[in-house]
Amino acid sequence: MQKCTIIGECNYIGTRAFSTCELLKKFKIPEGITSIEPQTFYNCYALEEVYMPESVTSIGENAFASTKKLNKINFSKNIETMGQAAFYQIAKDTEGIDVYLPNIKSLGQGCFNRSQHKKSRNRF
Repeated sequence: MQKCTIIGECNYIGTRAFSTCELLKKFKIPEGITSIEPQTFYNCYALEEVYMPESVTSIGENAFASTKKLNKINFSKNIETMGQAAFYQIAKDTEGIDVYLPNIKSLGQGCFNRSQHKKSRNRF
């Protein structure tokens, strides 16, 4: 599986739902999803691009950790909580990532630890 789009009525993506999907490159999170649970995309080494709708308000611990090729993601401006190490060790070339979280209330320890944002704007 290289691309995935969820169709249907769903309000969260469960823990480790796509963890270690070695060929997954692109993922479109559908409108209506409010929570991305812990380790949902953990160790998805090929994952490069994620579309996140404005309905997402919570990202769990290690949700995108070790997605070493993830270099394009749009963050929902409605995110209120982000778990520990949510984006630990993502791609080194992160020009397509703009971290703007105007509604953040809880930012877990090491959320972007070992992630190198070359030209990204990191604003909280």
